[in-house]
Amino acid sequence: MFKQLRKANQNDYLLITATLILLVVFNLSLLSYVQGQQKAAERDQAQALATGFSRTLKGEIKNALTLSTTLKELVLASDGKVDNFSTVAKYLLAENTAASNLQLAPKGKVTEIYPLKGNEAGKINLLTDSIRGPLCRYGISRQVTVTQGPIADCLADMEKYVFPEVSKD
Repeated sequence: MFKQLRKANQNDYLLITATLILLVVFNLSLLSYVQGQQKAAERDQAQALATGFSRTLKGEIKNALTLSTTLKELVLASDGKVDNFSTVAKYLLAENTAASNLQLAPKGKVTEIYPLKGNEAGKINLLTDSIRGPLCRYGISRQVTVTQGPIADCLADMEKYVFPEVSKD
């Protein structure tokens, strides 16, 4: 009788052990599946945010080019002399968020800046400037309009977004 009980207990222990092992394997499988789904969702969210930001940045660049084209047409229409630059620049900046200030630089020398307050140091010769000179000379040699400036203002909007850390696993 005791042998049968001992044998039954041993079988019960094996059954309990096998059940526990199966439960652990099942839980690990479920955990792995859930983590995979979370990573996929994070990747999708990051892609959606990146796509939205790229559209915003594309719009800002298009606005900046529109400003540049408008100023070019204004200068060409007035034979290079813009008497009402501040007024025109004020209206252009009011309608467009792509730029924080506008500069007029005939022959590479900045003569007009709007708004002038806070930008007084910007009245420089762009052609001899070590940072801006190469792009200005490129525009002159190829007879194209160039636009440059800090892109930090455009990228400041990026702080609104929180990009989740996504591993490439």
